[in-house]
Parts: sequence; structure tokens; C-alpha cells
Amino acid sequence: WMKIALCLCMLFFIFVPSHCDAAEWHEDRPIYWQDGYWTIFSYPDEDMCDLSAKTVANEHFTLGYFPRQKFYSFLLTNQNASSLIDGQEVTLSVVFIRGKHIDMGWGDRKFTVQKTGGQIAFSSPNLPHPIEEDFANSDTIALFRRDVGGSPVLVAGIDLSGSASAIEELKKCAINAAGLNSKDPFIK
Repeated sequence: WMKIALCLCMLFFIFVPSHCDAAEWHEDRPIYWQDGYWTIFSYPDEDMCDLSAKTVANEHFTLGYFPRQKFYSFLLTNQNASSLIDGQEVTLSVVFIRGKHIDMGWGDRKFTVQKTGGQIAFSSPNLPHPIEEDFANSDTIALFRRDVGGSPVLVAGIDLSGSASAIEELKKCAINAAGLNSKDPFIK
């Protein structure tokens, strides 16, 4: 736990959101909403929207929402992970931090390594509801791997400050992009 706490402290200096423009990562997609840190891009041709942020360490975070299929996709880069190859599967521990509370409820998850925009990204598609609650109600998310001795090694993370309003806007955007009725009782 002490190693995890130390790694989490490092997050606040390395993975804080930047005022940098996340649009460069989403090509020519229209911006649906932006608040300075978080940016939402609309993909009506894919019936979804992406919530994105770029950190001061030049890492990218994206949470995609597909309301028709009722799932989220998650992507977080780590430009230092040079030993990994495209398509490789890795197991990472997902940790959410709320104040002094460390939530390890997601446990270990399989992520697929993707080379995206010249960077290595960890991708996990088809995440079920209600993951938006963890993002909206947490201060930080961190991904760890276990070394040979079982000790946690920080892989990636991001400050989630302000994500509650961004998650609400993401849901609105995706419902609109998918051409769904926002009053549909079957959409969460």
C-alpha cells in the first residue's frame, strides 16, 4: 500500500490535465463541448462520442461512449512503454482515488496495446455501465502492473478533476450522435 500511495502522489505532478489542445489527437472531428481540460468530440458516423484530455506529460486519455451498444471504451497512453508491441495483451490493475479513499474495485483488467499517434496506448473496449460513476466521482485513476515480486509499478494515470460535468456532457453528446431520444427510458 505504501508503494501505491507513493506512486499516486507522483500522479499529481506527472499526469495532471493540461490546457493543451486535445483536438490534434482527434483529427478533424467537431468539438461538441470543452471546458479547458476536458474536450468532447462527436462521431455520429460511429454512433458515439469521446471524452478526451491531454496531460502536461503529453499523455492522452479518452473515454468513448456507445449508447446504442450500452458500453464504454477506455484508452490511456504511456509514451515510455517502448518494449510493448501493437496488439499485445497486458493485465493492469485499475485504481480510483477519492480523497484518501483508494478504490481497487475494478481489480485486474486485460488491456490491448495499441500504437496510436506514435504513442503506446492501453485500450479496453466494451466496458459496461456504470463506469461513468467511477470517473465522475473520483479524483484520480491510475493503472499499475505487478513486477516479479508482486509490487505495484505505476504505468499511467490522470487527474479526473472536473470529470463529473464532462461525463454528463459525454452522455448527451453520444445520445445525440447516435440519433437516440434523450428521454428513452432504456438509455442510462
